[in-house]
Amino acid sequence: MKYFVLSDNDGVSLFKSLGVEGKAVSTQEEAQEAFKLAICSTEISTVIVSERIEKWLENEISSHNKKGILPTVIVLSSLG
Repeated sequence: MKYFVLSDNDGVSLFKSLGVEGKAVSTQEEAQEAFKLAICSTEISTVIVSERIEKWLENEISSHNKKGILPTVIVLSSLG
């Protein structure tokens, strides 16, 4: 199982240097599309979302987490 990060370019670059794949997004539409792909993947166990990106995905994250299924979605406030 893998981790996957959704953040801005700096956040994704940081996690890539640690061996974690991710997607840099700069619009709400990009974030929603990337989130949908990430939560549908059978290979991803945890999706890490930066606080800024979480603001665009509040409803999607809440809905997903209420289901109690993988992947787990966590929000990190220090990513940007």
